[in-house]
Amino acid sequence: ASGTVPRRLGVENEDMLASRGISWCAICDGPMYKNKEVIVVGGGNSAVEEASYLATLATKVTVIQDMPHLTADKKAQDILTSKTNVDFRFSSKVNKFVLGNSGEMLGVEITNSKGEKEVINADGAFEYIGLIPVTTFVSKLGITNKFGYIEANEKMETKVAGVYGAGDSNVKQIRQVVTATSDGAIAVQNALKYLETLN
Repeated sequence: ASGTVPRRLGVENEDMLASRGISWCAICDGPMYKNKEVIVVGGGNSAVEEASYLATLATKVTVIQDMPHLTADKKAQDILTSKTNVDFRFSSKVNKFVLGNSGEMLGVEITNSKGEKEVINADGAFEYIGLIPVTTFVSKLGITNKFGYIEANEKMETKVAGVYGAGDSNVKQIRQVVTATSDGAIAVQNALKYLETLN
């Protein structure tokens, strides 16, 4: 039950601003940007849904997507595109986060598919470009898929006897606290039954 970590862009000043201007949770940190300007990087369901939430707090939300369109569900896209304080930069990549004299975030520099650079001013940024499962420690057991997620059945058993997987590090449809705790309860019950067979 080792969970996941957010995928990062790997650009200049990102590590310096992690949790000091860059966030991976709009519900957690969004209220800090009430009546401010923010950037959302990504175009999938998480990015689009969180951008819609941030649009209820921030004066302006700029969504930066490296593809020429959003990839989220149509309903989520419709909700976001109906917001009047949301701008989009498609086919664009973040080059770096721009710093002020005191090390605070001033915005991002992006480059579009035509090679044109632009600096977008913002008080904060939210990155939603995917998750990385924390499973390298079991990679040699042959229990993960090609993306590194643990493959477990409905009993949370992997193909290695006595090894169970639970939570966000598993192959699953929905990654939320409620599904992770459910996985954990199932894994514990079945692990106990397995231990009883060894006596």
